[in-house]
Amino acid sequence: MLKLYTLLLVAIVVFAVKIRGSEFSIEAENMIRTSGKIMSRAHASNNMSVLLHQGNILSYEFCLMAPSPLRLLRLLYSNDGGSDRIRVSVDKMEITSFDTVIVANNGLAWNTFRSQSMANASLIFSQGIHILTIFAEETDQYGVEIDMVTVDINSSQSHASSVCEVFCFDNIRYRPDVTEKQHAAKGRAVQKSRPTKCAEEDNVNIPVFHESTRIFTVTASLPKYTTFANNRGADFTNCEMAEKLFYFSGIGYQNRSSTAKDSSAFYLNLHPVIGDSGSNQVGRLVITFPLSGPSKGAMESETGLRFVLHNVHYSGTLLIQFDYFNRYGKWSSAQHATVVDYEQLLEFNSTDFSLREGSSNEIRITFYSKQKNPESLQIGKIYAIKRIFQTDVATEVYNDGKTVIEVVKVDLWWRVNQSMTVTISNTGRTDHGVHYFRVYQRVPWSSDGWSQVFVMYQDGNIRILPITPHGLDWIPFGSSVIIGQTNPADVRPCAPIDHVNINTDMLQLTLHYADGGVVTMKIVSLVKETRLLISNATFVRPRNLYPFFTFRSMYVSDGNGDVDRISADDGHTYSIIEPWGSLPGTFFAFYRQCISKHNTLSPDIQLHIIR
Repeated sequence: MLKLYTLLLVAIVVFAVKIRGSEFSIEAENMIRTSGKIMSRAHASNNMSVLLHQGNILSYEFCLMAPSPLRLLRLLYSNDGGSDRIRVSVDKMEITSFDTVIVANNGLAWNTFRSQSMANASLIFSQGIHILTIFAEETDQYGVEIDMVTVDINSSQSHASSVCEVFCFDNIRYRPDVTEKQHAAKGRAVQKSRPTKCAEEDNVNIPVFHESTRIFTVTASLPKYTTFANNRGADFTNCEMAEKLFYFSGIGYQNRSSTAKDSSAFYLNLHPVIGDSGSNQVGRLVITFPLSGPSKGAMESETGLRFVLHNVHYSGTLLIQFDYFNRYGKWSSAQHATVVDYEQLLEFNSTDFSLREGSSNEIRITFYSKQKNPESLQIGKIYAIKRIFQTDVATEVYNDGKTVIEVVKVDLWWRVNQSMTVTISNTGRTDHGVHYFRVYQRVPWSSDGWSQVFVMYQDGNIRILPITPHGLDWIPFGSSVIIGQTNPADVRPCAPIDHVNINTDMLQLTLHYADGGVVTMKIVSLVKETRLLISNATFVRPRNLYPFFTFRSMYVSDGNGDVDRISADDGHTYSIIEPWGSLPGTFFAFYRQCISKHNTLSPDIQLHIIR
């Protein structure tokens, strides 16, 4: 079925990510036609209208995510001839009908569009799919032309959900458990999220502050919407996670300098100069380039790089010397290669922690030859990529047949030179240099099936899952939380951990943070949810400046996000990305009302401040 209407008129209110009782316009030429002809009209919106004769119908499919009034605001038409009768209906229920004005202007009136007011044209419709129709009930021989119709849906939903591209459910809500006694003062969640078009970027960032909490819970549960999809693959559409940190091609006599959009640049000097090897030097290629680093939560500047040259041509024997300017203000040891006429691939390398964050990175490639043919030097392409990383090393440190715990060490952790110690108190085993650990629970309906329910990283990030539903092999993580005080100004917030003590009898963790904070956390994993019970929370930094909890996730649009809504104590729903400022409460829910194509079954998260 044709999914109508991807354009909104500039003169009309444009759909934002979320709308509240906003009007929108439907172009007639985009509607489904049983018959009728598209006409070119200079004065029509979008310069097109649709000519209808008696019995012709235009229809438009739209969706409501909750019961809502639909009000017909106006309908633009033109006529050149006798009066015609138009009827507008939704789901075969008439909303209004009217007679067009009589106009006779030898065909010139077709370009004059009139607005038919619809003062009382309103009905309430249920949640679901609906069809709006415009029916030419009676016309003269010349017909009538329809330009557009403007309607108002008095509900909060996105454009995509209005045109049935995304399925959202306004009745999905989270509210605090009223059976639990309220002892805590209200905290506040603060909006620090930003828009993104990349589904692999954590753009949702919501720190939560509280003046005194020591006891709270964090719960991960399956989404409340019903779906049999389990989408869990990465989607790098619109992502700027470039594999190549700089890239230039066609370097040679005819192309000796260039600057890219990211400010990386190269300059090739092919005039012989006096150097260490005297007159044998025939040229030098200098490349400057920026690298992101820890201040932005990135690892490019800390990672060893591979500098790759493809299709190097030279008439004769060419000695190549490569070096780079390191973060300590010195040139690295030289690396060498030899080309005789042609070499398909050359590679040079920098070591970990040798380059610097920012734009002041530089490599130089110097060319030496006894054959003075600088004009013959050609480099097909040159680029820099990160070195190859070794696979994470996992070690099982506990297994009682119901619970498995693994500690994991990574090749290069983003918190440079930081790791944590993990101790299993029941056995006395201690592992050092750990970057994260994970907990598995055996699924109830299988003797050999396991479900990963908890992962904690040295930077304080936690991922939680309920036990994998029956019939599925695994479901994806999505949103993450940080339990512990973070700096809310950081691009990539963290609460570094020094030591974790695990009591496997109760599956209880004692977390010792690098800043001196201490937290006790019990993991309770059930079929429908996994809950973290946090108690004895001691935070050492000022609570009004440093949040005790941070929610991190991804939202591109309704239907493409690991979260799309937030609510607090009163249950009022806000779009996760809209500028709601701060929300007071002791209960915060981070969840989805719209079925997402990204990590479809990743969990909703709730935070409950108890005391």
